[in-house]
Amino acid sequence: MADILVVGAIPRARPEMFRRLLASFAAMKHPEGIEVVFVFAENAEALSIEHDVEILRDATGCLCDLLVEPRLCVPFARNAVLDHAVERDAKYLVFVDDDEWVSEDWLVNLYTRFAASGANLATGPISPQYIGDLKLNWVQKRLMKGVTQWYAHARTKNCRNAYATKATKLGLLPSTEYAIWIS
Repeated sequence: MADILVVGAIPRARPEMFRRLLASFAAMKHPEGIEVVFVFAENAEALSIEHDVEILRDATGCLCDLLVEPRLCVPFARNAVLDHAVERDAKYLVFVDDDEWVSEDWLVNLYTRFAASGANLATGPISPQYIGDLKLNWVQKRLMKGVTQWYAHARTKNCRNAYATKATKLGLLPSTEYAIWIS
């Protein structure tokens, strides 16, 4: 039986961004020998994402579990995904925010690097990108450039600090590319 890797996300009132994430999941490659299960814990009073998730299920053939977490706060919803992953006996758990999207090779690269590392936990950065159709004015361009530079600096600094501390001795894998949380 294949190990289960749960990909969790917490959608909340951002349907266009969530659909973009789902489209990236549909195009994403899966690690060989691993069963990928998507778990979405909508942080709302009731589910509104069933149709969008059904499209993902049809496109990938993967199990897609839907949860509702009425207590408004991301940690409650993340804990619901974590509890669900434990109930499914998942070996791996990855979280992606609903306003992000992943590259085609993201999960394969993440899993391969993590499996080879022997670490218990890996974290990684995000790369900000402007996706709107509108042209940015000079202030917006300046802000976007600053945010992008800040993330690049933080990524370098965090990796350097992790290697310089006891993080590697504790089984934490600093990564310049990936993010994963293992149950």
